[in-house]
This record gives sequence, C-alpha cells and structure tokens, in this order.
Amino acid sequence: MGNQDIKDYVVWNFLELIGDFLILFAVVLLCEWYAMRKGYNSIDRAWLITVGVLMVLILDCEERMGSI
Repeated sequence: MGNQDIKDYVVWNFLELIGDFLILFAVVLLCEWYAMRKGYNSIDRAWLITVGVLMVLILDCEERMGSI
C-alpha cells in the first residue's frame, strides 16, 4: 500500500464518519422538532430521540456487517 493509498483511505473513512454524524444529527433534530410540535415532556422527548437514533444505528450496522 503506497503513501497515497493510505491518505485516500483515511480521507474516505473520515468523510464517511462525518456523513454518519450528520445523519444522526439530522435524526435528532427531526425528533426534537416532532416532540416540540406534539408538546411532549422531557422524558418522552428523550425516549423519542433514543428510538430514532437506535433505529438509524441498527440500520447502519446491518448495512456495514451485511445481513445478520
């Protein structure tokens, strides 16, 4: 593996990590907006955000690992 290959690998993994973070951040914002619109209290908001983020993480892990 050449020096350029290592740089490309690091850059693409970093960009993939940023993409995953932005997707999770968007899910959190969407859950917050929905909970605020519905007038949920803080416990219901936390539950909604947890469910939303776990759903995205499970789908992402399944995509990375293949079908379980």
